[in-house]
Amino acid sequence: MTLKVRSNSSTYWQIRKMWNGIESVRWTFIRLPWLKVSLVALSLLLLIGSGLWVWRAFTKPLEWQETTTLATYRQEGEFYYQVDIEGGYLFSTEPADFPEVMLEEEEGERTEYFTNIIEEIEVSFTYEFVPDYRVNDVNSEIDIFAIIQGPSGWQKEILLKSDSGDDSCTTNFPLDLESFDEIINDVEDELGVRYQYFGRNVYDLVLEARVAVSVDTGKEWMTDTFVQPMKISIGAGTLTWDKELSLDERRYRGEFSYKHVGNFGYTIYLTEETALYGAGVTELSSEPYEPPAIISRPPGEVYFLAIVDIMKSSFSYSFVCNQPVTNMVAEVEVIATLEYSEMWQKTFTLVPKTESIGNFVLNFPVDINYFAELANVIRDEIGMGAATHDLTIEAKVHTKADTQFGPIDEVFSHTLIGSLGMTTLTWGEELEKSEEGTIEVTEYLTDPDLPAYRLWSQIVTGLLLLIFLFVLWHAIWARPVMSKIDEEAARAKKKHKKVIVDIKELPLAEPREIVVLISSLDELIKVADNLLKPVLHQAQVGKHTYCVIDGLTRYEYISKR
Repeated sequence: MTLKVRSNSSTYWQIRKMWNGIESVRWTFIRLPWLKVSLVALSLLLLIGSGLWVWRAFTKPLEWQETTTLATYRQEGEFYYQVDIEGGYLFSTEPADFPEVMLEEEEGERTEYFTNIIEEIEVSFTYEFVPDYRVNDVNSEIDIFAIIQGPSGWQKEILLKSDSGDDSCTTNFPLDLESFDEIINDVEDELGVRYQYFGRNVYDLVLEARVAVSVDTGKEWMTDTFVQPMKISIGAGTLTWDKELSLDERRYRGEFSYKHVGNFGYTIYLTEETALYGAGVTELSSEPYEPPAIISRPPGEVYFLAIVDIMKSSFSYSFVCNQPVTNMVAEVEVIATLEYSEMWQKTFTLVPKTESIGNFVLNFPVDINYFAELANVIRDEIGMGAATHDLTIEAKVHTKADTQFGPIDEVFSHTLIGSLGMTTLTWGEELEKSEEGTIEVTEYLTDPDLPAYRLWSQIVTGLLLLIFLFVLWHAIWARPVMSKIDEEAARAKKKHKKVIVDIKELPLAEPREIVVLISSLDELIKVADNLLKPVLHQAQVGKHTYCVIDGLTRYEYISKR
């Protein structure tokens, strides 16, 4: 290709110089095809890299958040419990504790005495306040009343004795049957009725102990009342005493639990030795009171409801922070949930919301027998229910505190999961729980260099795109343009590569050699096949010569422009 520009100005020579440079690049690509491929590949890789640079520049946000941890803290909670049970054969380890005769009939529920041989009766009442947790002070006020139920249906109450004491006290008083006979006679005369049996008054007498207790639990003064009756039947010459002389009642006041324990005792003094009771017996006494043995069992066992007295529980909470903490207040609440899965659920407050300064240990009782009885009542009430219910105890702690990096306001919850059956109770093994927390600050950051970074990535990508297009255009333009005879020679070479042999110069013709011109290359190939000779090919500019030499005969085909 020849560029023809006619001009006398310097512009002509500048264009000419530029064109010559382009022609130089083109012929360089033609002569060195590997250079052409390398430059195209290199410019393409640079363009791809710059495209990734642009993508990264525009996907990077102008503004982003950065979080920094200023303080870390940990909340820990732990349940602990022990179950107090009434001692018996199950947990006894001493064979000597077993009675010799285990299957003997129980004695009657009442004990009978004969008034003709009774000279005097002395009665005692012992009261004991038994807290499950430590208390500061206990005051007890005891009143003993005699309630006469007259023969004709009337009733009269008489105060026999008043006394006071602390958590354990005993009061004694005489029981004068003659004074009761006088009261009955006076009342019967006033009423104008008389019911006697063989000339004697027959009536029932109830001795009733009424105890008013005031207790300083350490948090507040608590008051409660305990009442224990004991029945005596006076017949015609007989006195029948109720055998149930002792009574204990367990009470619950939120996180505080305790027992009232009362016991009546008596001593009957006889007028003289009698044949009925034998020589030397001048007084008869009730059996001494022996409180049931209580055994504490540790966590993780199966507990039998029939012998459970109380479950003493505690929940401890600790808060640990790697930075100084001030004004820490923890509000704790303990609730129990009795549930029949997916059917019904009832929630009870064991410990109402209570504030504590700093870490704490909270003690509270759990009335297992109450929940067991409630489950049975609801089961009978609705006419359905499984033998096992879910019983859970959950402690919720709301902690607030201040640090130099900001306030802490967290809620921590820990649950003790139990299975309450008809006769047994079991608790899960997960007694401890901990949770981590942090105080963090979030900052919004910007990159002021990002706009310039994006602009430069676009500029560089644009330049590399121009370079790539420039190299690609020259690579395509630098392809050699083949003439028709060159294309024909290439096709023939490809088709008859086993027959055609390329040579630089043809052999010189002999003086007597005959040259036979063939009209086409295909005809020459046929001659070569017949003679079993190769086709010699000489390529020249604008001319291709093919020939087959057979002795002094040369078959020749010439292709030229």
